[in-house]
Amino acid sequence: MKKYGTHTLGQVPSLPNGAEVLIGALVAKVTKKVSKKSGEPFWIALVEDLEGSLEIYVNPELHEAAKDSLAEEKMVFLKGFVRFRTPPPPSASRRSSPSRRSPPGSPLTSAW
Repeated sequence: MKKYGTHTLGQVPSLPNGAEVLIGALVAKVTKKVSKKSGEPFWIALVEDLEGSLEIYVNPELHEAAKDSLAEEKMVFLKGFVRFRTPPPPSASRRSSPSRRSPPGSPLTSAW
């Protein structure tokens, strides 16, 4: 994971808002929710590595594209931008793929 990733989850709190990251992590939990405003579904995934954990927001389009990767106990690479909210600071992810298919620079199998 460290070979291909740019950061660890433990480093995310010290990164500037908007920093681009590629992090290898384990999906610990996925929870489906519904927006009170729009009624649209979304998902919150708890991801962990050896240095920390955080929650990421997953919109419906992203979930559809990455639903096989977004399962508990799956290893994934998360590529996206850090976006802090209070409390705690989560990360907004753009793409993910199963860890076995994630060398840097290659197209990811799912947009997340």
